[in-house]
Amino acid sequence: NRIIRINGARDYAEVVTPAGNHLVRTSLADLEKKLGANFLRVHRSSIFNIDQIDRMEPAGGGRMHVHLDNGDTVDASRSGAKRIRERLV
Repeated sequence: NRIIRINGARDYAEVVTPAGNHLVRTSLADLEKKLGANFLRVHRSSIFNIDQIDRMEPAGGGRMHVHLDNGDTVDASRSGAKRIRERLV
């Protein structure tokens, strides 16, 4: 529940929590398998905790901007935006 979002960077993942950012040596695919149902991968390099959503807005072309409670914005691809809509609407 303390994880806000995770960004991928090759073989590493940056895990963002209220306590700060943590770099771990694992891929997003590996983390995605271990995370609970409240996490959603919305881009090839982005996973976020759906409990942290503040608001969402269309970004054109079927994409979406997801604004999180901590002020961060996650850009969802077309397929990621579709997953968000399927999960939350």
